[in-house]
Amino acid sequence: MSQKRKNYLTWDEYFMSIVSLSSIKGEYSCEGACLVSSDHRILSIGYEDIPCSIKNTCFDSTFVLSALSNAIYSFNGKRREFEGGTVYLSSFPNCDESRWIAQGRFSRVLYFNKKVPADVETVSSIILENAGVEVEPYFDDWYAVDSYHAFLEELRSVMKRYIALSEEKKFLDREYFMGISLLSALRSKDPSTQVGACLTDRYNKILSVGYNGTPFGMSDDVLPWASFGEETGDLVTTKNPYIVHAEINILDNYRGMPKDFSHGTLFLIYSPCDKCAARLSYTLLDQIVFLRAYTKDGMFDRSHVWLSCSSISYGLYNPEKDYTKDECLEMIEETTKVIKKNLKK
Repeated sequence: MSQKRKNYLTWDEYFMSIVSLSSIKGEYSCEGACLVSSDHRILSIGYEDIPCSIKNTCFDSTFVLSALSNAIYSFNGKRREFEGGTVYLSSFPNCDESRWIAQGRFSRVLYFNKKVPADVETVSSIILENAGVEVEPYFDDWYAVDSYHAFLEELRSVMKRYIALSEEKKFLDREYFMGISLLSALRSKDPSTQVGACLTDRYNKILSVGYNGTPFGMSDDVLPWASFGEETGDLVTTKNPYIVHAEINILDNYRGMPKDFSHGTLFLIYSPCDKCAARLSYTLLDQIVFLRAYTKDGMFDRSHVWLSCSSISYGLYNPEKDYTKDECLEMIEETTKVIKKNLKK
């Protein structure tokens, strides 16, 4: 029996890779933030930007909010979900951010580097220490700014190589969301198929992310990843009945209201199976896009019926390219290498 995938991202590597991709997405500075609950659910993601409500009418950089501000302000759930969670940041929090972290009752802050003045660091440390928040650098000697920027360029390069929709250096919104899906796939323990998903609302705000894995409370180590049951007919030793697909994790992990999905978009590595399509047909999504159409056993055609009858647009992320299985595996492997090279402790 084969083992689970060995090279998956640890929780900290995963969340910090999300921070890093968000740092690349920001147009004003290389700052990113990721808010995570005590049970490892991503609650909100942010990068430095002008709020979407005024972005179309205001281009003055004085209206730019920090990555953490955007992550906190755009959170759709109840603030009690912050309690006991972790804030992942590209740099040490300033005084305002430290107050927000304390008010949110987070228990931990993990950051790459220090870019704040010494007096700001002192005040922030006092606030967080008195709030009982553990603050630590990702690396023991923190992350030098130039080293971090070099990593961001390497991450940008590998991402653009595989999911680019334009030749622009900056990330388009759709590239960013598919990038989040790709990074989420790197958490999967499945040795044969790694699937990530990212759900956005009508305002291009990320609502939820997910990947294919075991149900809550079930250890990855007890799953029959080899799936010998597919050959023998033994359901017990087949992995499929144990796996929660990425798109279902997306829906189950979201703690907001179903109406938030209205006119949203789901980004996937692979197209959904028919069972997932049936569940998705009950949402109010506008569209589902994916890198590769999953065609095994007529799955794609059955899923298409479910979704088309629900008026959900359903098609390739890049209309000019249907990725092969080998291309998806190569993309997963190359991105994993870049992150492990730069974020493995």
